[in-house]
Amino acid sequence: MKWILILSLFLSGVSQGRDLSPHVEIEWLPETETIQPGTRFWTAVRMQMEEGWHVYWRNPGDSGKEPRFDWVLPEGIEQTQFLWPTPRRIPFAHLINYGYENEIFFPVEFTVDKVVKGNLTLNAHARWVVCKKVCIPGKADLYLNVRVSQKTPKKVPWMIPYFEATRQQIPVNNQSIQTEYLREGNSIILSVKPTEKKQWVEAEFFPFKGEDVLPVGQMMELTDDGADLYLSRDESVEITEAPELLKGVLALTHREPDGALVRRAFTIESPGKTQVFSLKKFLEMLLFAFLGGLILNLMPCVFPVLSIKLMAFLKGGSDASKVKKESLFYIAGVFATFTLLASGLILLRSGGAALGWGFQLQSPVFIGILGGVFTLLSLSLFGVFELGARLMATGHGLASLSGWKGSFFSGVLAVVVATPCTAPLMGVAIGYALTQDAIFSLSIFEALAFGFAFPYFLIWIFPSFIKKFPKPGAWMERMKVGLGIPLFLTVVWLGWVLSFQTEMMGVGIYSGAVVLLILWTFFQSRKKSFFLGVVFIFAVLSAGLSFVPGKSHQPETLHSHGFEWNSYSAHKLKKWRKEKRPLFLDVTAAWCVTCQVNEKLIFGSDEVIEFLRENNVRLVQADWTNQDPQITKLLSQFGRQGVPLYVYYPVEGDPILLPEVLTPQIFLDLLKPKK
Repeated sequence: MKWILILSLFLSGVSQGRDLSPHVEIEWLPETETIQPGTRFWTAVRMQMEEGWHVYWRNPGDSGKEPRFDWVLPEGIEQTQFLWPTPRRIPFAHLINYGYENEIFFPVEFTVDKVVKGNLTLNAHARWVVCKKVCIPGKADLYLNVRVSQKTPKKVPWMIPYFEATRQQIPVNNQSIQTEYLREGNSIILSVKPTEKKQWVEAEFFPFKGEDVLPVGQMMELTDDGADLYLSRDESVEITEAPELLKGVLALTHREPDGALVRRAFTIESPGKTQVFSLKKFLEMLLFAFLGGLILNLMPCVFPVLSIKLMAFLKGGSDASKVKKESLFYIAGVFATFTLLASGLILLRSGGAALGWGFQLQSPVFIGILGGVFTLLSLSLFGVFELGARLMATGHGLASLSGWKGSFFSGVLAVVVATPCTAPLMGVAIGYALTQDAIFSLSIFEALAFGFAFPYFLIWIFPSFIKKFPKPGAWMERMKVGLGIPLFLTVVWLGWVLSFQTEMMGVGIYSGAVVLLILWTFFQSRKKSFFLGVVFIFAVLSAGLSFVPGKSHQPETLHSHGFEWNSYSAHKLKKWRKEKRPLFLDVTAAWCVTCQVNEKLIFGSDEVIEFLRENNVRLVQADWTNQDPQITKLLSQFGRQGVPLYVYYPVEGDPILLPEVLTPQIFLDLLKPKK
């Protein structure tokens, strides 16, 4: 093609400059054989990239730099338009870029003054970045010799199809596309309503300004009259800085009756729609939070701690004033801890951190300290030592399992160990809370705390209720040992969680600290130096885990529950959704007890296994054990801020959001096609 172009241009009296830079061939081409004074004429800068290499659009996306051109023009010639064809989303490592592969033509328009005569030379200095696995800057000096004629210009015959094809790629300003966007925290929902009734299969948005919308995490849901695009904003940008008009290119793909896919692009200036505060919605979320907190008491990670506190009440006798006082301090511990966690989460998110509920469990140091606390509690229940008496001997009654200080600490501990669990309704409430202003967000978390502490509110109001329980006796000692077993198994489980977060050296440090803590307790628990030794062991554990390198990203595929799972990434999810194959997305974490229980139930069911295999369901897992901003954004797109999250994508139709607590029957009822 290029030699035909060169020959044709030579014969027509027009010549142009070409440059062969590394991985890119660039040349400047005219649309017409001559130019006419007092008119406009078009040219195009053609860039041909080697296979696998790409250049960038005006907004390059996560990385890169757009091509730039400095025009050096003779008097009477002015450059008036430079058009950008619609780009593609190009995955580049873990990033998403906007750009072009293979070949691209950039149309450039010039105007000619009426007094221009003779033959002219136009010059341009081009600069660009071309990338594959590495990025290489390039530059070239281009020129275009043109002949001025009073006759109507004729188009260069060989260039006609290339200019026509290029113009089909230029976004048009079409008023038939109605758009508006809604801000929800740092997320944006762009609603698209085409007047044409088509079988829409894909919508993509390319913002003109990079700070308006992040390239990763775009998801589309079809609606009755168009589509909704779920977009993410950079969380370091204040919500109040969201643009009044969201400007960019909207690329829509529809399927023709013959099955062919047609992609059309439009420039849009979408107005923002202010989110109206709904009192009804807010009250509904308060109720969801309360019920979620109440149900959380029954989750396996919380029940042992609550049982320990209840036994402390029974052991203390039936003194109503004492029961009321200790109940009140337990409630205070619950509210204080929920408030502290919620405030920290809100502040960190406002500072740009991509965090969600349970964020503290993504820290190996926190996991290690929690394991140490559970070790001491389990040893105390096994009767190795009396935790309260020993600590009070050093002037610290904080961890006593009786007394108001012990009640407060029990409330704190109950909330801390509750964070690996998610109860029904709780995920929806937290997802709503973290898109609201601070005061409303905190209110949702306080409702969650109220539900969680509600059993002790009842005990505080009706202290005589304790008399309904059996009187203290030998059964309590046996029950203490029984409760100590799951607590010590939790210590082992936390070590397993650490294996997903750190290298094996971290698990070794944790195991060594637990063994040292057990030995120290056995031989030093009755000495005054006991507490100082415990503090020293915790300090060594924290320091050691803080220096252990974190675990690298999970492999592309992994095997779990007898199935092969694909690791999540935003661009791969988009590619997989184009397949004629259903997909199940599991957003999980090793420290999430609810996740582990659900997965054992679901993938231990023969009916579920049969359903997945018969329907050739692709399984995708997003592991949130370690902090991952992309998975946090994925959760936000579904209105959640914590795990688990289960989404089923059928071959046709909208994604199905499953509840946080699953059984095989619920799973199959929701996913099996209705007869």
